[in-house]
Amino acid sequence: MNLAYSWLSLQFLIALPLSFLAAQRLVLDSINIYICILFYFTSIYLYFIKKVKEANAYLIFSVFVSVDIGLVYNSTPSFLRYVIYVTIIFLFLVNTEFNRAKVGWYFVFIGLVIFKSLFSLTLGYPVSINHVISDITFLLLVFISFCTAESKLAKYDVCYRTLFFLILFFLFGELLNSTFFELSIHGYMSYDTTKALIVFPLFYMLCKSSSNILKIFIFCITSFVIVMYVTRMIVLSTFIVIFLLFLKNITLKNSLIFMLALLFSPLFIGSVDVLYGYKATSSFINAFDSESLIVALEKLDPIRVAEQRMLFSRNPVDILFGTGVGFGFFDKDSIFSFVNNSMAAFTDEEMYSRNFFNFHDVWVDYGYRFGILFFIIYFSFLIKKIQLKDPNVRLVSAILIVLSFCSFFSTPGLLLISFFFLNLRYRLLVRES
Repeated sequence: MNLAYSWLSLQFLIALPLSFLAAQRLVLDSINIYICILFYFTSIYLYFIKKVKEANAYLIFSVFVSVDIGLVYNSTPSFLRYVIYVTIIFLFLVNTEFNRAKVGWYFVFIGLVIFKSLFSLTLGYPVSINHVISDITFLLLVFISFCTAESKLAKYDVCYRTLFFLILFFLFGELLNSTFFELSIHGYMSYDTTKALIVFPLFYMLCKSSSNILKIFIFCITSFVIVMYVTRMIVLSTFIVIFLLFLKNITLKNSLIFMLALLFSPLFIGSVDVLYGYKATSSFINAFDSESLIVALEKLDPIRVAEQRMLFSRNPVDILFGTGVGFGFFDKDSIFSFVNNSMAAFTDEEMYSRNFFNFHDVWVDYGYRFGILFFIIYFSFLIKKIQLKDPNVRLVSAILIVLSFCSFFSTPGLLLISFFFLNLRYRLLVRES
């Protein structure tokens, strides 16, 4: 027992520096992309010695630090990434015991999806084989996440403390990138599709720590890093979650803590004026100067506003229940006519054919095909759970909201969302028992 504890302490001391180095895409550009495999093998070893919670934390982290999209930086070789992905899928498959009542409800949902798909096919809606495959993958992961039997949910327990420290040291690495290598950053500091998980240490502190000083410190460095990430949806969803976490506990003390955190954040960036130099913040600042909400939203992101118009321009049945698996939108009314190739919003083929399949928000992208009602139920469930007193339930609900907003469009993103949803179901089961 002591030997096992000593070994775990030793590997944790090794893992934290490696977590820091995994973020060094600017200095260790040809090395950091392979560090994920070390965390993966650590997770496999931990599974063998029956430390499932720690193993799951390392497996999640190995997905996080594997780089699926590098663009101007290097990416982790696909065969290494897919070893990690297949391991998660294997974990899902070996726990194939399902709740019959939930399976029944799922097949009601699938029946509706099939009916809508066949109906859309008769109407001649554009369809993409690639999106048919990705939608089937999505539906299978929904099945596993929703229908897995309660007796198997303990397999998805996670050591949040381990995951906190691993991602925290990665966050410190990103702080180094942001502070000392800013001129080497080519546009986005990271293009990785699961980078939104960087907010986990912040939510961990907000949900589980009693130290206000540490909360402010983690908030400051996290806010700085996600600004440097440039992706505005990470910034927006993070602040939405912070609001939800404090919604039922708005006190003078909490309000003062949040105001202090906001005041200290610019110290990590340099000055408030510097915020105008970053896309993630300048667009928000410019939007606040607008004379109306609609104008503000159009300034913030005109393409997303156009996508909302597209989503709600359809008949009520399609809005609520979607158009079915793999179907896209033919822009006969030229809703996207203002979009040009320099905006990098859609593919050249979509621009040329006016058949659009790839949208920016989860409730538009999957909501177009499976209905906005699905996402109303899903996000309502998460918002309800984030209001509970159980810190673990609040933590996982918070991270699910951000990942669902920001990482829904990739295979590793969907795998993490599914894993955390199963973990949430387990935490709810523990809470009720």
